[in-house]
Amino acid sequence: MFSGDPLEYQDWKVAFNESFNLSKSSTGQKWLKLRQFVDGRAYKAIQGFYRQRTETSYNAAWAKLDDRYGKGEKVHEAYLDKLKNWPKINQGDAEALEDFIDLLESVDGLGADIDLNSKAANKKLIVKIPYQIGEKWADESTRLERETGRFPPLKTFVKFLSHHCDIAQNSLSRALHESNTQPKTKTQDISTRKPVNPKRTFATQQNDITPQQPESHIHACLFCKMDNHKTAVCGKLNFLPFSEAHEFIRGKRLCYACLDANHIAKDCASPAVCNTCKEKHPTSLHKMHKSPRNPASSNDSSKQLMMKLDSLENTETQSSQRNTSDK
Repeated sequence: MFSGDPLEYQDWKVAFNESFNLSKSSTGQKWLKLRQFVDGRAYKAIQGFYRQRTETSYNAAWAKLDDRYGKGEKVHEAYLDKLKNWPKINQGDAEALEDFIDLLESVDGLGADIDLNSKAANKKLIVKIPYQIGEKWADESTRLERETGRFPPLKTFVKFLSHHCDIAQNSLSRALHESNTQPKTKTQDISTRKPVNPKRTFATQQNDITPQQPESHIHACLFCKMDNHKTAVCGKLNFLPFSEAHEFIRGKRLCYACLDANHIAKDCASPAVCNTCKEKHPTSLHKMHKSPRNPASSNDSSKQLMMKLDSLENTETQSSQRNTSDK
């Protein structure tokens, strides 16, 4: 199914043509197959041709899809946008680093059409990787630049990241990382403790002897487990299909209006505002809200989606309450 992502168009087109040999099929059969595998913005682009359902309109529909989603500059813009919006990778997150490497290799495969070999372009990439790896790359790139007289190309940067990805996936490295992330507890010998001042009030003494609760990561993203952003602005969650995003939110019992826990959307006191379109929904659900399956406006579609999600939340809440009362 193709919904309008330029990064998926060429692969989808090849798969479609190889799966269905339509050269000897009737015009109606061709349109039937095309309609089955085009959705969202891509279908809206060819909807006018579909209503005609002629051989000429079928060819014109493919020409429009090629023009809108298959041109080099469209693909390049999509890759650059994806790189720009890529979230910061945490130290020790080998899977996220591996995904970033895969994206860089895809961009490098486009050749000179997208130039990420310059130092200026590399500065925008290095802020995405863990700080410790970034420091090592700064040293390595400086050494290579002194030896060769030019800044190392993207291929060298990708090779460097692949090496550190292998290190992060090594069991010894994982064990070391886990030991460094364990919460530290302070112990104090009884003989070195300061005597309690009897003049202090009971309330003050009570505060002194109450153990300090470990700081919880209330701002950590519940989806990708990173601490530098909230779930409501997670870039990775925004790329999930509707069904998977809904399953994640339902499983975590989150509010669809702000992606926080312990309440539902209709009771939300602080609904999120999308950083992309400035409408009332989380930024990480922007793609879900902006992919209407009908010709209604995006505002209407967004409201309809929120009503549907509210209904799902209410159903789940009532079901949970019934289960509790049964017990």
